[in-house]
Amino acid sequence: VSKIHRSPCPLCLNLVPTNHIDVTGCPTCTDERTLLRRSYVEARLPKISVLEEKSAVRYKKFVAHNKEIAARREKKAEQKVRDEEKKRIAEIHREEASISLAKRSLLHYIERRKKDYRPNWAHETVAAELERFMHDIEEKKHPRLILSICSRMGKSELASNNYPAWILGHHPDWNILLASASDALPAEFSRNIREQIRSDDYRRIFPKGAVLRADSSAALRWQCEQGGGLKAVG
Repeated sequence: VSKIHRSPCPLCLNLVPTNHIDVTGCPTCTDERTLLRRSYVEARLPKISVLEEKSAVRYKKFVAHNKEIAARREKKAEQKVRDEEKKRIAEIHREEASISLAKRSLLHYIERRKKDYRPNWAHETVAAELERFMHDIEEKKHPRLILSICSRMGKSELASNNYPAWILGHHPDWNILLASASDALPAEFSRNIREQIRSDDYRRIFPKGAVLRADSSAALRWQCEQGGGLKAVG
């Protein structure tokens, strides 16, 4: 009788015939794994299926929720772009309205230049008379205008510092004379008017207005390319 060689199973360590051992263990291990699968794993397969279904439902809800969030963000971004476009268009309209008012009204011209300028009824009256004076000249009526008002009421700001530039915006071929008891005051007004005409905002308000000649831009006397100009004397 041949001798049966026994060896310990690498999985369960039971002594079993050597030829009964393979990489999956011995027959005892195989039977125990089968029983374990039947008693534990297979009994829980329905529960695993339910859990998988619940996980699938939760995943679908998660995906749908993320899509909804992405759609809301995209809609919000589109609304922001539309709002910015509306603001840009409204700003363009405000700018166009401001330019149109500054061209028609002396007071609006000054307010556009000086943001802190706050006119009252006296300024409105003086500005209206100055505007009418220009229109009377346009109609060849040969008008005369004398402004008599209290000191420090803004006569110089209206009539001397801004009115000549506003007139030259409408009629760059007219000649204006600034006269005073001394040279200092009309020279200062002349320089301010010259800088107004050189500004970019003046070009936006009066695109066809006065343009200074490069060879005639002294402080006391300067000329426009269209033929008009200003002279300050004292």
